[in-house]
Amino acid sequence: MRVLKINNRDYVLKFTSKSIQELNAQDITLTALIDDLQTMKVDKLYTTFMYGLKTMQPDMTMDKALDILDQYYEEDENNDLEVFFTLVIEEYSKAMGLGKKFMETMAQQKAEPVQQKE
Repeated sequence: MRVLKINNRDYVLKFTSKSIQELNAQDITLTALIDDLQTMKVDKLYTTFMYGLKTMQPDMTMDKALDILDQYYEEDENNDLEVFFTLVIEEYSKAMGLGKKFMETMAQQKAEPVQQKE
């Protein structure tokens, strides 16, 4: 669970077994989100964000979640898509009991040198 302060308001991002099951029924898995991170495809990410907010705020809709996301990006120029992806995926993985493994994987990816095409 993570509390996000956006536009001077607290939003709780939390995933449960129920929300993960609902996301998986839509083919939104942890692996799919990580793959989308590589291509910066956001559809599944934004749906996942809405479900994470909906856990503690049952009246959450996709339109409300997208408005919150717009505020997130506008509020701080350091709030970029990659940071947001990582934040959501980290919370998703924690709910599956994979938080430590996720953090190790992310640390390993950052440590690997980027190979340039010739």
